[in-house]
Amino acid sequence: MILYAGSFTEMIDDTLGGHGDGIYCLDFDPSNGLLRQRHQATAVNPTYLSIPSAQRLYTHTELLASKSPRIQAYRINPQDFSLELINERPVPGGCPCHIQYFKPNDCMLLSCYETGNVFVYPLGAQGQLLPLAGTIQHEGRSVNELRQEKAHAHAAIADALDHILVPDLGMDKIVAYQLVQQNDDFRPVMIQQLTQPPGSGPRHIGIHFETNRIFLMSELTAAVSAMRYRNRHIEVICTSPTLPKEFTGVPSGAAIRVSANGKFIYTSERISGCVTVLRFDPDSETLEIVDRQSTLGKTPRDVHLDPSGRWLLAANQDSDSIAVFGIDEITGNIKAVHLAEGIKSPACLEWLPRE
Repeated sequence: MILYAGSFTEMIDDTLGGHGDGIYCLDFDPSNGLLRQRHQATAVNPTYLSIPSAQRLYTHTELLASKSPRIQAYRINPQDFSLELINERPVPGGCPCHIQYFKPNDCMLLSCYETGNVFVYPLGAQGQLLPLAGTIQHEGRSVNELRQEKAHAHAAIADALDHILVPDLGMDKIVAYQLVQQNDDFRPVMIQQLTQPPGSGPRHIGIHFETNRIFLMSELTAAVSAMRYRNRHIEVICTSPTLPKEFTGVPSGAAIRVSANGKFIYTSERISGCVTVLRFDPDSETLEIVDRQSTLGKTPRDVHLDPSGRWLLAANQDSDSIAVFGIDEITGNIKAVHLAEGIKSPACLEWLPRE
């Protein structure tokens, strides 16, 4: 199985960045959990990846607006899985932090943290990025004067209704949109604003598509909220902390993933260096922590489940490693089995789809 890892290759500011080599291509052996490097493609801060098919990979350069970030399309070589740049486009925003393919309109959604916006880039017949064709712009703030001084769009996620959900850390809101195509342009139509607790900082979303359940990781509290649809609108069911009561640091929730059966939620928290496992009971609609394990490194920025659901991988940004955990499919608990070292400043993990 082929895994790609994006990385921080340079510092964005005094507190964020790294010394990675670009986009790593890795071999994963699902029989024993071993992970080894194949090669890497040189790129600047490709900190999030989207791989909609076995032929194409998309990323961005996470840079301040003053340093002219770009969105990039790559062709995947079917023989050795190396990457060849197809084309790139300028990004009129700052610090792109999340990218996702949106199938209904065959386009890429690029979220920019610094400038609080999401950009829509259609794709051509060969997978190339076409010119910018739509913009979602947020304006607002919340109670944390240091982190929520303005809007900070942190992701744009497609849900089961083909809506786009944008968790905004700066505004303490999830905003849902429908994307309407008008000739060659895309116009976002806002459907709902769901306000979150003040100072929580919505960051990433995991969705269980069969049941239409939504799970939100809030960065500034490291809490997880379970949500459902009612009359095509989202409502919060319950919220659970992921950190122990004795934790005294500043929370920094990062990634969230949902098991294929929708029962288990896996999250990472960067300051404690842990993965927390929560069980969601669909009958009582409650969340319960069932396990918490160290990622054997520092700053687990991303976690991902392998396609079989038997393995969890955690990218340790500040200790140059990826930890591999085996998953108990009955309890959801995890056990560390391997630490792949020498993968510098990993920030995002994405599997090559099977076709």
